[in-house]
Amino acid sequence: SPSPSPSPSPTANPSPSATPSPTPSPSPTPLLPLILKGPVRVELQQIASGLTAPNDLSSVGDGRLFVNQQNGLIRIVKNNALLATPFLDLSARLVASDGERGLLGLAFHPGYNDPTSPGFRKFYTYTSEPVTGAADFPTPNPPAVFNHQSVVAEWQVSAGNPDVADPASRREVLRVDEPQANHNGGKLAFRSGEPYLYVSLGDGGAANDVGDGHNPAIGNGQDLTTVLGKILRID
Repeated sequence: SPSPSPSPSPTANPSPSATPSPTPSPSPTPLLPLILKGPVRVELQQIASGLTAPNDLSSVGDGRLFVNQQNGLIRIVKNNALLATPFLDLSARLVASDGERGLLGLAFHPGYNDPTSPGFRKFYTYTSEPVTGAADFPTPNPPAVFNHQSVVAEWQVSAGNPDVADPASRREVLRVDEPQANHNGGKLAFRSGEPYLYVSLGDGGAANDVGDGHNPAIGNGQDLTTVLGKILRID
């Protein structure tokens, strides 16, 4: 008898390709409502003059205002008058006080007024200083010569005069190499209820986070192996 013919193998039908969904158009940002005129009035009153490049203002809760000047002087406004004697003069420590360098940050320890606190009568400064010591952290792609160093230091007020700091009390906390003169950051701050000092550092300078002293692939801001372009927290 004749051999049975083999059954044909079933043919797999290709699955239909999915039709991509159209990308929705972003909704326009709604306009904020108009602020109507109300009963609250804001007026400006001058309480001090004769300041040079002030860039920060601090208080320790006793009515005095501490004015940070880029040229290295910390001035006090007391009873609506600018005291003639600076609280602290750091001008001799600065590499320069033009552009984006100088005395850039000031912060008082949250325990400044508490005799039982380790931060009693202590405060901190951020300065742009000449390259005179070893930095605490390495810098990627380092230049042949660094432009300057950003330095955070701790100080104490004079034991006999609360309006004058003790220049001999300086303790260096942090030293960072800076490839270029700009993008230095400089803000110092304590968060309420915390003993940690927050330090803001720029990306090292130049433009667009590129050049000598910058990570050539991703820049310093995205490089977790360098402190440049970061906010540090110091215990």
